[in-house]
Amino acid sequence: MRFLGSVLSLHIGFIHRDIKPANMTLGKLGSLEERFIHILDFGLAREYIVKSGYRGTTRYCSISTHEKYEQGRVDDLWCLLYMLAELRGPLPWAKARYVLIN
Repeated sequence: MRFLGSVLSLHIGFIHRDIKPANMTLGKLGSLEERFIHILDFGLAREYIVKSGYRGTTRYCSISTHEKYEQGRVDDLWCLLYMLAELRGPLPWAKARYVLIN
């Protein structure tokens, strides 16, 4: 739930466009028992209203991103879902070769 809370906080005006394990870290918030999720690497983050091409890590991007639709908040949530699924084991497409189709 803390991952989701961090992403929702970010979505007040922005989309990250590269949610993946390497861009998340745990930190302390007050006492030793409280943990906080920090989202890192905002190099690809943009204001929500910006219209631009694909950015992100292919393995974690949403299907609509692969289909070249404009990225939005829901795409960050798909990235988060794929990241959390990968904590249980490799993603089915983790070793897939990506081919550019024109």
